[in-house]
Amino acid sequence: MKENEKVIYPLFSKVLSKAEVRFNDSNWKAIKKAVKDETYKNVSQATSMTENCHVLDDPNLKFLHKRLTFEIKAHCNMFLQHKDKFKITTSWFTKTKKDGYSDFHNHSNSMFSGVFYVQTNEETDKIAFSDFKTSTWLLEFKEQNIYNSQKLLIPTYPGLLLIFPADVFHRIEPNVQSGERISMAFNVVPTGTIGYNDSSLTLKCR
Repeated sequence: MKENEKVIYPLFSKVLSKAEVRFNDSNWKAIKKAVKDETYKNVSQATSMTENCHVLDDPNLKFLHKRLTFEIKAHCNMFLQHKDKFKITTSWFTKTKKDGYSDFHNHSNSMFSGVFYVQTNEETDKIAFSDFKTSTWLLEFKEQNIYNSQKLLIPTYPGLLLIFPADVFHRIEPNVQSGERISMAFNVVPTGTIGYNDSSLTLKCR
């Protein structure tokens, strides 16, 4: 290092990856048909999710499953340098009407979670991520950035894909427009034999 040079390390950081997934008109038509054909149940204020938690098992969405699997591999094996294989376990569509939102939550029994956006209002629709760790100091910042923030808001748009650790708290921000927001969420776990010696484990997923 040079004298007076400063280096910052994001110590034990949690990684969120963002990708733009593009499909042709025929693919988008298949996705929207799958959204329409599912049965939904209310889960919070003006927000519903499919009763089916394996929507990616639909043969007509094979192309989507394949693309998401590719992006998961990039996230886990390229960015995070994992040697293990990973698999999508559950997947479901979510609809959020005007004034709809969700509370902060995370996902159990998965290592990573993801969300793919089908229909949004690009000017207003956002997803929020929050760190609920309690700080012993209450300080003001000149400007919030990736090193000091406890909350991150990401604008959403059709084709946006986010992948993040399943234990990170997140929520659907309130839908302030009349249009319906539609997304598909999914969970990911390692599969096959993981670990080694007395900490080895073989996982077989559906």
